[in-house]
Amino acid sequence: MENTKTALLVMDMQSSIVSSLTDPEQVVSNVKKVIKAAKHYQIPVIYVIIGFRQGMPEISAHNKAFSGLKQHMANVI
Repeated sequence: MENTKTALLVMDMQSSIVSSLTDPEQVVSNVKKVIKAAKHYQIPVIYVIIGFRQGMPEISAHNKAFSGLKQHMANVI
């Protein structure tokens, strides 16, 4: 079977997010299994990593998810 439009996205695996889950060990174990299966079937695995430059200019003031983080962390990164 040809999977020309299929990929596995692995994201939000930061320790601060994973550790807030009810069973983080099980989630990590399941993600590892899915990655292994995707590689076995030659499905591309894409790892999404969030990163920002100094001052976080990538974050809009209208971004509800990250605007608070920008105010809190702007001078750290």
